Amino acid sequence: MRVRRLSLIAVLAAVLIALLAPINAPAAPLSQLSDTALRSRLLYLQRSARTTDRALALNQMAERSGFEAGLWTSFFAAWDQATNSQVLNYSTPKGLPTSGHVFVVLGGSLTSSGTITTQLTNRLKVALKALAAYPHSQVIVSGGAPKNGHTEAEVMRAWLIDNGVAAGRILTEAKSSSTVGNAANSMAIIKQHPEFTSYTLISDGSHLRRAGVLFDAAALNLQRKDGVAWPIRRVSNAAYKDKTITNPASDATTATIASNVAMLLDLSASYSAAVASPPAVAVFTGLAVTPATTTYQVGAKLSASQVVTKAVYDQGSLNVTGRVKITGFSSAKTGTVKVKVSYTDGKVTKTLTYPVTIVKASAKAKVSASTTTAKRKKTRVKVSVKLSTATGITATGKVRFMLGKKVLKTVSLDADDAGKASYTLPKFTSTGTKTVTVKYLGSSKVKAKTSTVKILVKR
Repeated sequence: MRVRRLSLIAVLAAVLIALLAPINAPAAPLSQLSDTALRSRLLYLQRSARTTDRALALNQMAERSGFEAGLWTSFFAAWDQATNSQVLNYSTPKGLPTSGHVFVVLGGSLTSSGTITTQLTNRLKVALKALAAYPHSQVIVSGGAPKNGHTEAEVMRAWLIDNGVAAGRILTEAKSSSTVGNAANSMAIIKQHPEFTSYTLISDGSHLRRAGVLFDAAALNLQRKDGVAWPIRRVSNAAYKDKTITNPASDATTATIASNVAMLLDLSASYSAAVASPPAVAVFTGLAVTPATTTYQVGAKLSASQVVTKAVYDQGSLNVTGRVKITGFSSAKTGTVKVKVSYTDGKVTKTLTYPVTIVKASAKAKVSASTTTAKRKKTRVKVSVKLSTATGITATGKVRFMLGKKVLKTVSLDADDAGKASYTLPKFTSTGTKTVTVKYLGSSKVKAKTSTVKILVKR
């Protein structure tokens, strides 16, 4: 009986776990998603580090709006950098813009009586040094959350003025009660000041990774709504070292940032739905290959960039040109070879083959004469030829030196001759312009080539 009871408990536990675990929903075609659902899926895919699925979703966004897709692509690049290689400056950064620049100091909770806290003082001390180093920069103090009738921004402004910062350099943002609000409201203020072209965030080191991503999200949101690019730049940061920060960010931090971004972009409900029912991973089904050419000369090389390749999924396709493995190509001799293109995504590898024709290399001939003016019955002119190919194949075989239709000399070239041949013509017996023809007869690897040189014969 006890064994049966334990088995029943195990079954019930398994059922409970299955019910509580997120269910991977079938991957609905991206083209069927609303714009809101597509943006929410992008956030979920970013949070989950599903880069292939994210790229497919960005492709779908690009079909709807290339402008918005560009914004999201830049946003994700900055977010990836923040996740994997966040850099913090615990002293005033050097090289910041000396004009059009503003610092943004992020607020922190006040005491219950509405006075400044140690945390906020630490951030303001960092700001004070930065403002002294960059006297032409302005500063936004950001924070609402009033206590005893005072906002964080109001208290920060007063502290900076008491410590020598001119009131005219300080802008206040006193509505926000969170980092999400700091980002949305501060970026709106910056946008109202077209003279600002760059900004630098100031906060605790443990806060700046999340804050930076949220400010980038706020910039994305403003540009998306306006439909106009905004050349604002977030430049560096200045941090108070409250704790040691390591890379990459933890999963918990990434999840928090993604949830905050969803809130800032008004996507919380649809984003939560994506988290609760994650979309299935895109299925890699095959390759589509479009070679730049299928004809190569002997000695030519094939690079992956010449083979335009798309990885095909059930949710679209991605350009993977340059990231494929190419085998089977050989241009050692003429004929037809089969090129095999392979691409691996995770544990799945797909291949595709296509035929390539190898033809003889085209020859180039540089013909010269020891002189192009000769005296009848006196001057003997030496004619030289240098044969080469664009693919580096050495021309071998026979070279004929001819005057009119008459063959004067046939020279055999081997590899040691490096494509060079010469012949000293007999003396001319008549005056006038003579055409000397140098005819390379070609080889199994190099095409024939004919060139001429003219010589004026005088008395």
